[in-house]
Amino acid sequence: DKLQDNVENTVECLKQAGISIWMLTGDKMETAKCIAISSGLKHKSAERFFEIREIENDEGIIRNKLEELDNRHDSTILIIDGKSLEYATNHHEKMFFTVAAKTNGVVCCRCSPTQKAYIVKKMKEFSNKRCASVGDGGNDVGMILESHCGIGIVGKEGK
Repeated sequence: DKLQDNVENTVECLKQAGISIWMLTGDKMETAKCIAISSGLKHKSAERFFEIREIENDEGIIRNKLEELDNRHDSTILIIDGKSLEYATNHHEKMFFTVAAKTNGVVCCRCSPTQKAYIVKKMKEFSNKRCASVGDGGNDVGMILESHCGIGIVGKEGK
C-alpha cells in the first residue's frame, strides 16, 4: 500500500514530542521493515532493527531475546512477528511490554486484528499512558475501539 500523505512528517513530529510509536500490521516482516523506514518510524541509518521472528515453542529463546534487547544501549526498533509475539505475551507478558516500551519504536508484523487490540489493551495496562490508535481498515476496528483515542481514517483499505 502507498503511505498516506504526510505520514513521515507526522511520525517525526510525534517522535520529537516524546510519543512512542508502535506499528501493528498484518504485513510480512520485510514489507513491514520497508514501511517502518519509509514512514520515518525507523531512520535509515541511525536506528537498528532488533528482530524476533519464528519463535513459537521455546520459552528460553524468547526470554533470552528479550534480555538481549533490554541490555542494548543503542537506538533500537523492535520488530516481531505474530507467532513470536503470541508466544512472548503468553509466557513473558510483563517482560515483553516492559522491555518493548523502552525501545525507540516497535513493529509487530503478521499481526491479527485480535492481537492488535490485545497489544493496545496491554500497553494501557503496563505503561499507564494514554494510547491512540490510527487505522484505515476493518482489521483495525478492535484496536481503535480499545484505545483511549481511536482514529479511523479513509484510506487505501476501507472507510
